[in-house]
Amino acid sequence: MKPEVGFNWHNGSIQSVKVTVPKVYVGKPLDELAGTVREVVTKDFKQPPDTIVLAFALGK
Repeated sequence: MKPEVGFNWHNGSIQSVKVTVPKVYVGKPLDELAGTVREVVTKDFKQPPDTIVLAFALGK
């Protein structure tokens, strides 16, 4: 399952990152998934953003 990632930079600093997963993820409890997303986003952007939004696309 590959999420969509959007982000917003301002003056060289990452302000927000939105991670949208294509369906509800049941492989981990939500708090564990959120922790994993936080770790990966911080590692990939090389700095923690002010805000991370984790969303699930529900489809039809």
